[in-house]
Amino acid sequence: MILLKWKNHRLVSFALVFAGTGHLLPAFVAMRGSTFPDQIEESFLSPTWAKNHRKGTHYWAYYMVPILLCAASIGHFLLYLPKEVIVTKLTTEPQEFLIRLAVYLGMWFCIGALLHVVEDFICGKVPGLTIEQRIGFHLFRVGTPQEYLWSYLIIASVIFSRFYSDVIFVYGL
Repeated sequence: MILLKWKNHRLVSFALVFAGTGHLLPAFVAMRGSTFPDQIEESFLSPTWAKNHRKGTHYWAYYMVPILLCAASIGHFLLYLPKEVIVTKLTTEPQEFLIRLAVYLGMWFCIGALLHVVEDFICGKVPGLTIEQRIGFHLFRVGTPQEYLWSYLIIASVIFSRFYSDVIFVYGL
């Protein structure tokens, strides 16, 4: 069985989101979502977990659709707001703010789950356009030095791009 270690899923997803946003909150939430596809397989399919690994729970559309719906419903919420505006909105419109915050955090959780699928794509097969179609690469086996090398290379690359390049990032909470 080829699968990326959960600690590498968490580290890579955290690094990618932090590099893209520059903020810890979405990075931590995405890190938590990055093991969700395997956790629901393990919880609901435990006796047949290995046999059913990377099937329905790893279908990218299950995560992309909520991401798009969340992004459409919150618009630019929290993306470009200075902290003072966030505090003002929290005190003047707390219910609307908290609902939007929950949707925002749910979006980052789903982004973490989608990153899990992408990460599994590089070390095994995941569903393609349909759940039955299987696509992916086998660049390394789980637990081998190659897995850790790939993970550390990805993490180092995103850290470098975050701090040492002129890439434009999303700013906000």
